[in-house]
Amino acid sequence: LPPVFRRLVNWGLRVLKREPLDIQATYGDMLVLFGARLLGHLMLGVGFVLFARGVTAVSWQQAPAMIASYVGAWLIGLLAFVVPMGIGVREGVLALLLQNRFPFGVIGVMALGYRTWILIRDLIAALIGVWLGKGLVSPPEPDAGVAMSSNVSIEG
Repeated sequence: LPPVFRRLVNWGLRVLKREPLDIQATYGDMLVLFGARLLGHLMLGVGFVLFARGVTAVSWQQAPAMIASYVGAWLIGLLAFVVPMGIGVREGVLALLLQNRFPFGVIGVMALGYRTWILIRDLIAALIGVWLGKGLVSPPEPDAGVAMSSNVSIEG
C-alpha cells in the first residue's frame, strides 16, 4: 500500500484495537490491482449494455456512454455509504446520466432490472460458496473446562 493509505488503515485499526497491517505492495502491484478492477467495471458495464439491449433498442454506438454512465452511477452509489449498496442512489444517478438517451420509464426498467439480475447473481454465488464450503469448517470443540450435563429432563 502507498504510505498514506497504510497510515490511514493502521490508524483505523488502532481505533478498533486491532493489530496493524504490514502489507508490502509495490506500485506495480497496485497498477495490476487497478487494471483488474478497471476490467471488472468494464465487464459490469458491458453486462448492463447487454441487459439494456434485451429491454429496448440500444445501438453499439451508445455502448461507451452507457458503460461510462453505469460505472459512474455504481461509483457514486458506493460513495453513498449511508445507503446499503447505494440502493436508489445508483438508479437515480443512472436516470440522470441517461435521461437524454432513453425515456425515463425505460431507464427505470433497465436500472431496476439489472440491479435485480446482479442480486440474483450474488445470491447464486453465495449459495455456491456455502455449498462448496460445507465440511471445510468443523464445529468448535466443547470446552474441556466446562461440565456438560446429560441429565436433561423434559416434562410435558
